[in-house]
Amino acid sequence: MSYTTGLKELREQAEAAKLPVPESPTLLDDEHGKFLRMAEDFPAAAIMETWIRLEKEIVDVDVSYAPQGIAPSNRPRLLPQALRDLRQGEVIIDPATFQVIDRLRRIRNDVVHARREAVTPGEALEFRELANAVIERLRQIRP
Repeated sequence: MSYTTGLKELREQAEAAKLPVPESPTLLDDEHGKFLRMAEDFPAAAIMETWIRLEKEIVDVDVSYAPQGIAPSNRPRLLPQALRDLRQGEVIIDPATFQVIDRLRRIRNDVVHARREAVTPGEALEFRELANAVIERLRQIRP
């Protein structure tokens, strides 16, 4: 299965999860322009950069749900723990959104470890749009 096929299926899954996925990529500001250039020259790096943004958002949302009065740890919060915390109650992160995150993670892992064919600039853009939809959902559930 190509990345394009997997991303198309993932887009359908994200739409079924009612994530705010735009119809097509929108590149309006300077940040998006920089990303487009990166995606054209280094699509795998563009996917990794997008994943880092998504991972940071997941961890930030998890930290925002930490009970009041508990001193923050000096250790960085790791993604697996953050996802476990956010899944403890389906109110925080619903199973459909979690599945989209997990599929994005698997695609990212395949790209980073070159388990399949090279990723294209269009696939990097699609990955970013789907990750941005998850980021938007996470921002909506932040307390």
